[in-house]
Parts: sequence; C-alpha cells; structure tokens
Amino acid sequence: MSFTLLAISDRRGLGTLTLPAWAEALAAAGVPAVQLREKDLPDRAVYELLRALRRVLPATRLLANGRADLAIAAGADGVHLPGDGVPTAALR
Repeated sequence: MSFTLLAISDRRGLGTLTLPAWAEALAAAGVPAVQLREKDLPDRAVYELLRALRRVLPATRLLANGRADLAIAAGADGVHLPGDGVPTAALR
C-alpha cells in the first residue's frame, strides 16, 4: 500500500474540531489516506473512532496505528506497524 499523502491524527491539536469532522475535511480535500494514531486512548475508544472514521471515509484508505485486531474489527484498510511491534509476516 502506498500513498502520495497520509494524514496522521492528533486529536489534541484539533481544538474544537472532532476527529470525524477533521477526516471529512481531509476527504473533501482529496487526501487519499488517514491513519488513526491515538496511542493514549483505551481500545474501546480507538475501535469507536475507527468505526466513526470508516463511516465518513468510505473512499479513503483508513489505517489503524499498531492494532491489527481493531483495524479488522472496525473495517479499516490496514495497519501501521511500529518497527518494534509484531512482525508483518506473523500478522498476515
């Protein structure tokens, strides 16, 4: 999977804008891929955000940060794996 541009989330920098609203604006601007990278949130919150982003990004690639299980469960397109995480071959 390759992109010309990948937007990476940081909800603390959005002010009053919600992550779904941020994602909608990115999709409207033609950004081809979005990575949800909210490492400090509990699993349930990450799952719920992935589901919300999937609804507003039907034609945009959606990646979860480091959690293949949540990506699959939420209908994301892929996972960004950290260098020290589970090997790619094992997840495939």
